Amino acid sequence: MENDLQKALISEMERGGRACVRNLAAAEHATLRGQFNVAKVLRAMAHSQRIMAMEAARLLEMELDEKALFNVI
Repeated sequence: MENDLQKALISEMERGGRACVRNLAAAEHATLRGQFNVAKVLRAMAHSQRIMAMEAARLLEMELDEKALFNVI
């Protein structure tokens, strides 16, 4: 796999993971404020971001051996 593609996949994993956590935290806060529909949207966004990050991780994992995966993390 090309080094640029590896970097792009790693970036997607990191960005998607951060966005997922950020939106879940925002959903909790919205729930506490009584904004239940906003919370639903934020949780749906977090779920889709997690899926995209997982797909990037799966693509990266398929191309690298175990030793290389430890160097990526």
